[in-house]
Amino acid sequence: MPGAGRIWRAAESPLLLMNSRAADVSIYPDDTVDCAGPIQAGPSLAEWAEGIRRGTIEAPTAGTERLAEIEALQAEDFPSRRVQALYLEWFFGQVLTRLPQAVTVTVHRTMATAVRPAAAHGSLAVAESHAPGEGRLDEADGAGWAVELEGRDPLHADLLLLAAGHNDARPSAVRHQLAAFARRHGGTYLAPSQASDAQLDLLAPGHDVIVRGMGLAFIDLMALLTEGRGGEFTPDPRPGSPGV
Repeated sequence: MPGAGRIWRAAESPLLLMNSRAADVSIYPDDTVDCAGPIQAGPSLAEWAEGIRRGTIEAPTAGTERLAEIEALQAEDFPSRRVQALYLEWFFGQVLTRLPQAVTVTVHRTMATAVRPAAAHGSLAVAESHAPGEGRLDEADGAGWAVELEGRDPLHADLLLLAAGHNDARPSAVRHQLAAFARRHGGTYLAPSQASDAQLDLLAPGHDVIVRGMGLAFIDLMALLTEGRGGEFTPDPRPGSPGV
């Protein structure tokens, strides 16, 4: 079921957690949101999990481990990213069930590789923006758009909405320098990416790891390189506690 996208995946490691508590996460707008469409109330992530436990919301077909996570999820918990993926997939299904009869949805399970104006004489479709990896769609002279798909014929669209999410960026000069430095010293350089996409198997056991510029994803990498490889964290005894 679509809905989660590239960033939230139901097949991710359970060690990859959200940085918000379950009670604070909701895909539904409320009366604080200023939007053109109607406000449709719905459950937060925590309320969704509670509804599944009570039987008022149908449980997803997600396997024993993920269902156990949902069963145990409480409002103050930091849920795994894969549970959030299941919540987003459920929401997408709710949207489909509420569409008017005149509207149909077709899901294309492939990758869009380019977007071009349908007319050969149309204006430039993608303009360079200030941020790497981002683009802007200009008018296509009313002829619509041709969305090029991987392994399939292009898809024609009269109106196009891009929900690109997190984009990759072309390697900068600094990244090339870091990769060359690592090669000269017998090390390994991994460019910034989603933690679940990083080739962590290239990092041999026992090697020192320097994490640079990963932001909040540092926690994801630390979890995958420690607990993800069978390690565990044990708190040090506090001064003054018994036996210290």
